[in-house]
Amino acid sequence: MSEKLNWTGKIARYFIYNDRLTLLVGLFLFVWGVLSFSATPKKYNPTIVAPAFRITIESPGSSREEVLEQITKPLENVLTDIPGVEDIYSVTTHGGRSVV
Repeated sequence: MSEKLNWTGKIARYFIYNDRLTLLVGLFLFVWGVLSFSATPKKYNPTIVAPAFRITIESPGSSREEVLEQITKPLENVLTDIPGVEDIYSVTTHGGRSVV
């Protein structure tokens, strides 16, 4: 064999000529995988607590701008002062409806 091999070629050649070692390494990796899978804790139905609430306010006959300025924005300001409240999303629609 006069050809030059890099390190990956040398490793490949070593495993090609040592078939018992290849089988042993493959079997070891399979057993390791099975043991790792069985040792990993699994929870099929995890309990996820995502506290959220929705406030819907209807003001029939009011314009969208009135509801936004008089109801939605002041309500958002009050809700930001509550400890633990991280995100606030709101939608103000025509017809006088605000959902925060």
